Amino acid sequence: MTTIYQKIRKAFGSNGSVDSGCHDVQGGIGAVITSGTCTFVDKIGIKLDENLYKVRVDKEQTISNRNSASSSSSSSNSSSNSSSGVDDGGDCADGVIIREGAKITEVGWETYAHGFGLRDDDIIISVNNKPVLSAAMVASMIQRILKHSKNSQLRMEIHRRERGLIILDNGGDDVSASDDDELICIDNTKSKLKNVRYSKYLYATSSKIGLSNFRTPLEDKFFTIKHYAKVIGDADERFIALKHNKTNRWVRIDSGIVTLQPPPPGDGHTLPIDSNYLINVTSSGTNETLQPVNEPGRAIGFERRRRAATLISTPIPATNKKVLFRIYTSDSH
Repeated sequence: MTTIYQKIRKAFGSNGSVDSGCHDVQGGIGAVITSGTCTFVDKIGIKLDENLYKVRVDKEQTISNRNSASSSSSSSNSSSNSSSGVDDGGDCADGVIIREGAKITEVGWETYAHGFGLRDDDIIISVNNKPVLSAAMVASMIQRILKHSKNSQLRMEIHRRERGLIILDNGGDDVSASDDDELICIDNTKSKLKNVRYSKYLYATSSKIGLSNFRTPLEDKFFTIKHYAKVIGDADERFIALKHNKTNRWVRIDSGIVTLQPPPPGDGHTLPIDSNYLINVTSSGTNETLQPVNEPGRAIGFERRRRAATLISTPIPATNKKVLFRIYTSDSH
């Protein structure tokens, strides 16, 4: 059976006061410090293992939890509930599903996390109904949610050893309908991008983005795809930025031209919604269209195989193979 902890708001400083055992959220969340092994969220008071952990969760329990989350938000409608629901993960034969989450290695005593109900070895599966993709995502989401407003709702699904699935909820205000003009980086994947029309891989040098040939060194073809998401509010869209691994330069659209530039401020930990580095990804089967957010109706592609990358006008979803790509992670192709 699912255990639900419903925290009263005043326990987390929503009335300007702080009960013993809880830090004043309004006073500042602090910094996220990432090492090779863990992510430490200062003042919130948790350390997270960098690796994701798989847990077995009863499928009916997950559905019940999702329904209770939907009914608790008076501002939600049926479409937003379906788009923000937690992914069911992989099905098992016995009615149990596999979910992934970030493991808490340490909870500081008398911190926000401790007062919220988190404990050592808990595995955080979702934050505000968004499935966890990385420890950095958890840290960034908690920061953004609580800095948005001292009354913001923070809701987590966690898996606790010998207890199973537990829901923690501070009883705050739903922020799913709020606007947020900044996106956070929630994951990174080392990838190669293959143009469908010419069946060649994207590559880059310090001055050019083009399509590879048989002489192109393998390391010139690898990009880090940085995945971004809105923390405040619902968003079905997929946002990415592209960093070329060898040169450490990023793809940026300047005055309609596809260029390679130095990293954005803060190495792209967050990006404004209208950033020249930000790309909206649209899927069509196994193919992807890369449309810069500041160039509506145009996508990154190649008019000729030996020419540099350019922007091509196209409807979305695209059918022009010149702007279609297949993305392969480094361990899949």
